[in-house]
Amino acid sequence: MDPITIGVIAVGAAVVLGVTKGRFRYVKKSGEWRAYFRGSPPSYSHVLRDGDGYYVCWNRSLRTEAEARRIARLWLKNYG
Repeated sequence: MDPITIGVIAVGAAVVLGVTKGRFRYVKKSGEWRAYFRGSPPSYSHVLRDGDGYYVCWNRSLRTEAEARRIARLWLKNYG
């Protein structure tokens, strides 16, 4: 298989499997969970910033780390 095909397959697998490891760090702050980007986000759509960096904006508080991880995967699918 050529390198381009292997790359396309790898990216597709990452999207299907929801691989976000390394792109986000998950922090509980003021009673809610946030998915902070490690570095600058690839897009600034639905992103907020505070003193700790950029994080995914959502329409309600995220109560668990699992919710924050799910929202981070959804954000990557739509904007990443």
